[in-house]
Amino acid sequence: MRKTTLCYLEKDSCYLMLHRTKKKNDFNEGKWIGVGGKLEEGETVTECLKREVFEETGLILNSYKPRGIIFFFSEKYEDEEMYLFTSDDFSGELDFNCNEGDLKWIPEEDVLSLNLWEGDRYFLTPMMESDRFFIMSVYYDSENNLVRYEPRGTTFAERVYEATANIPCGMVSTYGDVAVMAGYPGAARAVGNVLHKNPYDEIIPCHRVVNAKGRLATCFGFGDGIQEERLRSEGVIVKDNHVDKKYFL
Repeated sequence: MRKTTLCYLEKDSCYLMLHRTKKKNDFNEGKWIGVGGKLEEGETVTECLKREVFEETGLILNSYKPRGIIFFFSEKYEDEEMYLFTSDDFSGELDFNCNEGDLKWIPEEDVLSLNLWEGDRYFLTPMMESDRFFIMSVYYDSENNLVRYEPRGTTFAERVYEATANIPCGMVSTYGDVAVMAGYPGAARAVGNVLHKNPYDEIIPCHRVVNAKGRLATCFGFGDGIQEERLRSEGVIVKDNHVDKKYFL
């Protein structure tokens, strides 16, 4: 499964859209999409995000917001795991001379009327209407017709990651509460096991999950002291390896 990033830049109630008209043998030919592309070998998700935005627009991302993970399954093309972002904080001068197509600022209310991949409408709508993070699966047949879509994570792990991603910066939640948000009340221990193996460290903030008493993980999945460091960087006060309940979501 190939991995890609896609970013929608926002300005003055418009989104920067790329009309794919120039690249040879482009399976996106004629479609309007955001800017992004495939992760190169050894490249992280955020490295790919920044590189692709700069290469296609000449703009530098100062900050960005993860919005979702979309799985595309196709009978014709390689399956794809796409990391979706938005950003309204960028600098530089927009270079409209993109070698893959034509860039244009499109008013938000006009985006869904463009020639889009049909499945894109199902993630663009929640992306534009809400700040919530979501995981979605989209299925196409051999003729590129949309077969169906799953509007949220389909596995236990995906629903846990989706729930965790929606814990606001500067707040924490418990394993038990994440289990409830994921739709599996009573599965706190299983939530802990899933988060310990989190493959989306750049996107899913598992450091915001603590036990019922506010205690940090005894063996955080990404190294000792990392959870406390990340929480402190977000304004959460950690004392004696515990977070005060005033920071609980």
